[in-house]
Amino acid sequence: GMLCIYVSGAPDEIHDMIRDAQQKSVHICERCGLPAERVISKSRWIYTLCPDCLKARDIEVDATLDEYYHRKKGVRELPM
Repeated sequence: GMLCIYVSGAPDEIHDMIRDAQQKSVHICERCGLPAERVISKSRWIYTLCPDCLKARDIEVDATLDEYYHRKKGVRELPM
């Protein structure tokens, strides 16, 4: 669903670059690099895939991540 990089002891500039890449990663297909949307599968895995790659992987989608969090009670904001 989202790029995760962990570092320690890096300067603020590196942390800023990592944060920027993480924020961009939620809109980039993890397979081909095209624009994408985060979805949650019926088996509860989170993927960031474009429509073509989603179809190619034959994933049964429950909802977009936005839809999933909005229908859960008590959740007001999406994580990143």
